[in-house]
Order: sequence, then C-alpha cells, then structure tokens
Amino acid sequence: DRIVLADAAEAERVRDALRVFAPALSERVDCYAGGLPLFDAYRIESRLEKALQKKVWLRNGGYLYIEATEALTVIDVNTGKFVGSRDLQDTVFRLNCEAAREIARQVRLRDIGGIIVIDFIDMTPAKNQRAVEERVREALEADRARVQQRLEVVDR
Repeated sequence: DRIVLADAAEAERVRDALRVFAPALSERVDCYAGGLPLFDAYRIESRLEKALQKKVWLRNGGYLYIEATEALTVIDVNTGKFVGSRDLQDTVFRLNCEAAREIARQVRLRDIGGIIVIDFIDMTPAKNQRAVEERVREALEADRARVQQRLEVVDR
C-alpha cells in the first residue's frame, strides 16, 4: 500500500524517482517519524518470521508444511482443523484447491526454485485430481519465473 522510509532525504529521493517512472506511486512514499526503530514499530521481524515458518495455516483450517533442502522443497498438505462438509471427497477437494493457491503464493514469497514436490491429500475421483492440477497451473501462471510443471499422480 505504501513505502515507509526512516530517512527524510531518502524518502524524497524515492519520490523523485517514482515521479519519473511511476507517477501514481510517488504519493505512497512516507517518511517515518516515530520514536521506535522502524522495524520495531511495524513488527517487521516478527512478521517475517511468521511468514517463513515451516507450518503455514490456510484460511479454511488446513495447513501446509514446507520443508526445504538443498536438493528440493517438499510441501505437504494437511487437513489440520478443517472439517468441511459431510462429504469427505468434497472436503478434501476444497482443501486441496485452497492449498494450490497458497502454495503458489508461498513459492513467490519464499523465492522457492528447483524441484518442488507437493503431497496433496489423496482424492479418489480423477476429475478432482485434474481440477487441482489445473488450479496449480493457474496459480503459478502469475509467477514471472519460468515454470516447468510435471504433475504426476502417485498412488500408494
């Protein structure tokens, strides 16, 4: 929504640059004048820690568990507190769809690259599996980085 800088001269320099390159954004630059250090006032460090935790809660009560290694990143989708409807397959489908959107957001937020393995909750109807795969594709289209997808459904 806005850019907040701790130094008045730097804020003016950013405003000047934005007036040239993105005039509509120049009005969003503010200079912080509070007593606390800027990062403390906006709780930046605690928000970053929370944003980069291994467990990411979804709005519907499910969660993602993200584990990164040198070779790859593994994302596990779990039901958590999500109860959903009486139809188990519908519940799992809705949870997996929300997870697909959040996974794409987390990939961008964390700048995750390389091999990413996603373990969605098992679904039996093949049409639901294809729909979740499509949601992953759609959600990753917004990523500027080149994305090469190889989706496989692995049965146990």
